[in-house]
Amino acid sequence: MKIFIKTSRGGRIKKGYYIYVLEYKTEDGKVISRSNLETMKPVEDTTEARLTLMALTEAISRIKVDNFVEVDVDVGNPGIYRAFANQWYDRWAAREFEDIKNADLWKAYREEVQQHPRCAFTLTKPGEYNEYSSWLDFNIKRKESEKCK
Repeated sequence: MKIFIKTSRGGRIKKGYYIYVLEYKTEDGKVISRSNLETMKPVEDTTEARLTLMALTEAISRIKVDNFVEVDVDVGNPGIYRAFANQWYDRWAAREFEDIKNADLWKAYREEVQQHPRCAFTLTKPGEYNEYSSWLDFNIKRKESEKCK
């Protein structure tokens, strides 16, 4: 199983969007993908990190499995990636996310992951091209251009 995430860019607080693709194989080997394209709405007064955490939590909430499954996640955000790769997330969770930016979303993520004990989540390094990169980029840019009309 794979999750690919794309968000509006920029570090300043502004209106933004997130989109994700959840890809999995059926028992007969057919590749299925699901996204939030149809339900994608603007998020007011937000940052790229917040959008990434929202997308990640929402995508994981759509996982329905009975057996053990490995889930490769491309969060697309270097800062969020580093929080996991450097074990900052584990330290923050041990402190109940006290004095951490976006603590509300980190807690929501943790709660969602705990609902999926049969999933082993691993992150892929952001910035690498994947089969959905162009589609994700196109749809984020399309949504952002709609706000200018």
